[in-house]
Amino acid sequence: LGDIVLTSAALVNLKIKYPRSHLTFLCKEKYAEVVGCMGTVDEIRAVPDNVGLPAYVRLLMQLDKRNYNFVIDLHGNARSWMAREAVTADRTVRYPKRRLERILAVKGRSLPVSWPHTIDLYNEAVIEAGGAAFCRRPIMSVPGVVDGEKLESPQLSRHDYVVVAPG
Repeated sequence: LGDIVLTSAALVNLKIKYPRSHLTFLCKEKYAEVVGCMGTVDEIRAVPDNVGLPAYVRLLMQLDKRNYNFVIDLHGNARSWMAREAVTADRTVRYPKRRLERILAVKGRSLPVSWPHTIDLYNEAVIEAGGAAFCRRPIMSVPGVVDGEKLESPQLSRHDYVVVAPG
């Protein structure tokens, strides 16, 4: 979930660079509602958490028919690799995950010289796609309606706020 939230800055930067673009976000179904709170995504393609390989390949084949300009992989796992390979695009970009450096840091063998934030790494993919990194913080909006009922603004004192920093 934290990684999904951290992609929001990169999405804002993509929309700044390509304001008339149609941005499709591929994610697990359980994260679709969070992606919808970002405000920059035009379409969410939600993959059921228990999706089998044949159904996932069918979804990717549907997406492949769209002739995307970019496929930008901000996850760097086997599932996103498969999407990168299956969905034809003019250009494919993958963020620099720095997996080996993270493994060595966790095992206590060595710390990297620099340790950029995940948002900065996601923005490196945006820069590789021709954009710039104007936005460097997560951007989310709280929906005004939940289950058909309007949310009321809570009357909170100065001491009722909590900051959560995922990632």
